[in-house]
Amino acid sequence: MTTLNASNETLKTVSRWFGWVGGLRILAMTALISYDVILRYVMNAPMIGAHEMVEYMLLMCFFLFLTDCWNASTHVRMGIVYEKMTGRVKKAADGFIGAAGALLFGTMALKLWDELLYAFEADQVSSELLMPIWPFKLVALLCMTLFVAQLAMSMFLSLIHISEPTRLLSISYAVFCLKKKQYASVRLTRPATISLFPANHLPTSLDPSHAQNSTSV
Repeated sequence: MTTLNASNETLKTVSRWFGWVGGLRILAMTALISYDVILRYVMNAPMIGAHEMVEYMLLMCFFLFLTDCWNASTHVRMGIVYEKMTGRVKKAADGFIGAAGALLFGTMALKLWDELLYAFEADQVSSELLMPIWPFKLVALLCMTLFVAQLAMSMFLSLIHISEPTRLLSISYAVFCLKKKQYASVRLTRPATISLFPANHLPTSLDPSHAQNSTSV
């Protein structure tokens, strides 16, 4: 469990870094669009390839934010149904979503790998700026692989949380039995003391103070 939690935190940290890179790309897109607007409508000299560059950067932002949005629970979901789930039912739904998502996006990652190899071998380029396409597909593949790993991790953690109440109950019962056994062993090894009279109600013949008074008389 500790290893899974540490791995989950590592995936979240990496996804947060990818999110920061996506945020920087948004800033670059904003600056590029603003520059193109000034050139187009003020100087009447639009920038060639600005629209294509923005398209590729926007696509990269989608992949870079994919895993971080999942960790922040900001993806679109059926809130009418999901928000009414509680306890183990909700954890079971999370496990099913993680398994289905990992299967779906894992298949997409395999297809993207084939496209990456083809784009690298065929030296594919963009239509306007003639940029190589394979670096963009490489970034998309890395982000997709990270997302599949995060979905699989969420599935495993959900399944562990589903079985946790039963596991805790078994542990509590085992601790109770162990304490009961230790208490019984202590009682058996303790020497037995038998007293026929309470400490403050001894007979006068057995009371040391009475015997001393009688001797002095």
